[in-house]
Amino acid sequence: MANFAGFIGPSYTGRAMAADAERSINLYLEKIESPTGATKSEYVLLSKPGLSLFCTLPNSASILASFQSNGRAFAIAGGTLYELFSNGSFQARGNVGTGSAQMDSNQTQLFVVVGGAGFIFDLNANTLNAITAAGWIPGSQIAGNIDGYFICYEPNSQKFIISALNDGTQWNALDFGDAEGQTGNLVGAIADHRQLWLLCTDHAEVYYDSGNANFPFSRLEGAFLQTGLVAPGSLQRCDNTIFWLGGDDKGAGIVWRANGYTPLRISNHAVEAAIQSYSTISDATAYVYQDGGHTFYCLHFPSANNGLGATWVYDQATQTWHERAFWQNGQYIGDLARTHCYCFGRHLAGDWQSGNIYVMSQSTYTDNGAPIRRVRTAPDLANGGKWTFYSELRLLMQTGVGLDGGATPGSDPQIVLKVSNDGGFTWGNERSVSMGQLGQYSLLVRWRRLGRSRNRAFQVIISDPVFVALIAADLDTVNGQ
Repeated sequence: MANFAGFIGPSYTGRAMAADAERSINLYLEKIESPTGATKSEYVLLSKPGLSLFCTLPNSASILASFQSNGRAFAIAGGTLYELFSNGSFQARGNVGTGSAQMDSNQTQLFVVVGGAGFIFDLNANTLNAITAAGWIPGSQIAGNIDGYFICYEPNSQKFIISALNDGTQWNALDFGDAEGQTGNLVGAIADHRQLWLLCTDHAEVYYDSGNANFPFSRLEGAFLQTGLVAPGSLQRCDNTIFWLGGDDKGAGIVWRANGYTPLRISNHAVEAAIQSYSTISDATAYVYQDGGHTFYCLHFPSANNGLGATWVYDQATQTWHERAFWQNGQYIGDLARTHCYCFGRHLAGDWQSGNIYVMSQSTYTDNGAPIRRVRTAPDLANGGKWTFYSELRLLMQTGVGLDGGATPGSDPQIVLKVSNDGGFTWGNERSVSMGQLGQYSLLVRWRRLGRSRNRAFQVIISDPVFVALIAADLDTVNGQ
């Protein structure tokens, strides 16, 4: 008997992406603890969060940005800035145009940039006004807010600018700095731990508020990275540092995190092979959220797969990757959620192909009513090219998760097994078994008489709208010649 632990863990060590891709599947292993803190023996692989509709913003082909400020939620869609309320209602706060969108705030102002045009929404007066100050540079993008200064950078240059103190309506043409430590234009910038990170095509450097009377920001000596940024929308604060999709003069398509002032590679070869196969990666965007003690960096590629999109997710707690996708018309497209903010005690996710805003939750088992098609593919088992006979595969998982016994999908949830005898390039017929109707907690999930192969891979698929908790798998085999 072989313990098929690799069936649950990351499978990015096998051949080709055909056997390695993770589709809308739970990849993180979480130890269950009782309320008293005593650890139980079982480990579970938790489900991808589902999406339930929170509201639909009118005249919107997609949600461009969402943001939380002092307990208030905002979203940009269809050329309009909206405020969202806890009951799912919303109110238009003004026209901001279309294009790439960003938001940031201080205590009294919401700073909005859409398509390079700047706006300030007064959080006390609830009024929206365009920035008309002479020092504002149209086309600038938000870097963040440090010590009361809004900071922006001018793409395709080395220049960054700052607002007046605590006032995003005022910009002085003389208040600017340059990321001139090395050649290469600015691609993105972000404020983190009261420091300004400026990421260029081939390098990055860090500035801080030195209090200088002429210009308050100075370069931090020794904080210089020889790794640049490919996609400005991928740059996010995550796990007490910053994450980004990087590149330099030697190549591109690696995901990095800052370890102090040193770039640390967090993507693996399979994820990088997928990223580098996309026609365009400079338009990638990312958001970060925390759920159940796990912090997730969600990286969306809108141009991937001929515009169908692709979404890769890094779980910082387990340091593993998985791919999330939406099952539509018999094929996978990028996960619906592209923007995120946490407000009203909920994770609010904006849709990239409609005006929908969703509540993202582990207790929701569909994507806005559509099935979540979870797929887990194991590494291929070659056994040195010898025949291997497979007598039984047992999947240890939480059973008895069926719904209330009615005739609706999920009352007798099924788990499907598919087998490949060429290492995951092609797959045979589906064989389904029950995950257990409601209360069948002792049900054994297994498949028998699985034949023989010289190069076998297994795949399980779950589409029923139920709680999914995978634990482990055991495989009974006999070696042949």
